[in-house]
Amino acid sequence: MFNGNGYNDILYVPTHSIDEYSGWSEDFSQILPGDPKQATAVANKGQAAHYTSFSNPYSDTELTVETGKTLTLYNVKVADGKMMLTERAGNKVAKGEGVLVRTDAADIVVNPLATTDLVPAEDNDLVATSVLPGDTVYAKKGRVLYRLTYKNASSETGLGFYLGVLKDQEGNVVSADGSALPTTAFKAYLSVPAEAASSGLDKAPAYGFELGEGDAAGIDGLPIDGMKDASLPVYDLSGRRTTAPGKGIIENCVPDDLNDYLF
Repeated sequence: MFNGNGYNDILYVPTHSIDEYSGWSEDFSQILPGDPKQATAVANKGQAAHYTSFSNPYSDTELTVETGKTLTLYNVKVADGKMMLTERAGNKVAKGEGVLVRTDAADIVVNPLATTDLVPAEDNDLVATSVLPGDTVYAKKGRVLYRLTYKNASSETGLGFYLGVLKDQEGNVVSADGSALPTTAFKAYLSVPAEAASSGLDKAPAYGFELGEGDAAGIDGLPIDGMKDASLPVYDLSGRRTTAPGKGIIENCVPDDLNDYLF
């Protein structure tokens, strides 16, 4: 990734390839490893199971935690208004692939791999985010976007995937229907066909899929029903109840600190 203003340009490259770019030093003020070193997970208040989404556009990656702690990676697929978590084999993630991570550890160590032969899973609605600060992703026609966040930030409860919400620079809600969302580097979001996100006679996509504390270890497929009752109180990520119309979590982000808002 290239970032700069013409006078202080920085080039971010895969950690394992940084020596190969040494000859570019005349064109850039700095050549730095772009891979993340650590991932942070969050939990519903008082519960041991922590979750985060993860992606790395620079390298194939292996995630690890301290000895004695558990770490499980999932593919996520939405169909018939239900979200299905399918446990992956091992803890490796392909370059540019999105996954859901569950752990009881405080820290997740990110280990970039020198190889690039990992293949992204096909049956997976998780998509890697951009690493550009303040970037926005827009849903393709017929799809809706979900992000991993809290239903109630002040009480740190209701952790799950909720319809993406986008605000303008003045804080006004531009969209609250999953048609767009701001991205956070090294995280992932759900891109789901609108038809798959709905079920029964109600054709509107589910506004959220809440992750519970249930013991998911060893379960190959864990279905989670989508939520249809959008009349429930919804809070922004500063813990303030929103009066904005529409469904989902109201985004309250600033480009300099996006990691506080997408898990």
